Amino acid sequence: MSDLENKAAVAPEIPDYSVMDWLDRLYALSLKELRSFFYSPIAWIATTVYLFINGCLFFALVEFYSKQSGLAVAGSSHLFRYSLIMLTFICPALTMHLLALEWDRKTLEGLLTAPITEAQVVLSKFIGAFLFYAAMLATMGVYIVILGTYGKWEFGPLASSFLGLLLIGGLFLSFGIFASSMTKSQLVAYLVTFMFNLGMTWGVNLLDRFIQNITLKDIFAHILIEKHFGELSRGIVKTAPLTFFVTSIILFLFLAIRSIESRKWR
Repeated sequence: MSDLENKAAVAPEIPDYSVMDWLDRLYALSLKELRSFFYSPIAWIATTVYLFINGCLFFALVEFYSKQSGLAVAGSSHLFRYSLIMLTFICPALTMHLLALEWDRKTLEGLLTAPITEAQVVLSKFIGAFLFYAAMLATMGVYIVILGTYGKWEFGPLASSFLGLLLIGGLFLSFGIFASSMTKSQLVAYLVTFMFNLGMTWGVNLLDRFIQNITLKDIFAHILIEKHFGELSRGIVKTAPLTFFVTSIILFLFLAIRSIESRKWR
């Protein structure tokens, strides 16, 4: 028997799984991750902070709108603007433990056994975090309904503002998972993600004001999160910002998968 035949005989047989089997396992892992968020003290602390700040802002807006007449609830976008600020430090808290804790406890190696793949692990953690994040955002609906009694409803800007928060949150969560995949320290993962969020939200905007190069200004215009969210909060939905957010999310999830693959063989 040749060396090639010997290797083929020793090599483990890799089962052929269908797409539906792959998706079933992804669904099971995503459901497990989502449930883990409801048992995570960090996730509930982040949610409590978010609800508390939004509640304080809500009462301030109620007092303001009660003294006005004929104002558009979504047109002011104050509630959404402050939510954007809070996302910079709340999203890192939701993702910092997702893979860093697995590396620290050395449980990821056991998880990455057939038929579970790196892609399924990363996607399931993103889906679980994103669904919990979406549920957290949904609490704003109560405030919006009450504010609607003091102002006019503008469904277009309202819906596009929620869409903007979902897209920005998806970007921050995907980068947070990527940062968590590169370190065993949850604190490092949090700080790296927080600095990224801060830079993407306001850092790029500040640089854009000082740069005179037309090419660089065009590049910055494409990644200005604050500008994109400002347009969405006014009901302006364009293809370019949607493409930017979706491709960025895919990019960081891909980098997280590659990071796990590289660390697994170290």
